[in-house]
Amino acid sequence: MEKISAYDAAKKLAYDTTFDADGDLTSVWMDQNYDWINPTFKNRVGESLNLAVNYLAAVLHTLSFDAAQTADDQRMSYIEGLVVITMVVFAAMVLTAVYLPKVRKK
Repeated sequence: MEKISAYDAAKKLAYDTTFDADGDLTSVWMDQNYDWINPTFKNRVGESLNLAVNYLAAVLHTLSFDAAQTADDQRMSYIEGLVVITMVVFAAMVLTAVYLPKVRKK
């Protein structure tokens, strides 16, 4: 598993969500083509969620590995832990902001 800081994971996730790896299914495209019946839209949502979960797992792995290696440096682990919690809360807010308004329209 990749070792990655919470900061780098958040940057990579934001970049992928905004611009997409291929450059065709960007955040602007997602906004303009919002339709849960559209398989391309559904796949892009799944791709973004999968990437977010993978980054979260990688960050947690990095934190646990670093904590075991540097037990004396508690302060850094604490700060990175707060960054991870912030990332999770932000991801939940984004998902809520994107998904809930569309569910309420039905």
